[in-house]
Amino acid sequence: MNKTIHTNTAQLHDLVALFTGILLGSLTGIAAMLLFAPRSGEKTRADLLQKSAQLHDRTQDTFVGLANLAHFDQRKVLAGRRSTIS
Repeated sequence: MNKTIHTNTAQLHDLVALFTGILLGSLTGIAAMLLFAPRSGEKTRADLLQKSAQLHDRTQDTFVGLANLAHFDQRKVLAGRRSTIS
C-alpha cells in the first residue's frame, strides 16, 4: 500500500512539473513574440484588412470574367447550333 501512495505522489509531481513547464514555455514564447514583433497590432490589422479587400476584389473580378466568358461561349454554342439546325 505504501508503494501505491508513493507512485501516486510521483505521478502528481510529474504532472505539476509538466504543467509548470508548459506555462513557463508559453510565457517565454509570448514575451519573445511581443519583443520581436515586426510592427504593431494596429498596423498588422490594417494590412490584413487591405489585403482581404484586394483578395475580395480579385475574386469578384475573376468571377465576373468567368461568368462573362461562360455567357459568351453559351451564345457562341447556341449560334453554332442554330446554324446547323437551319
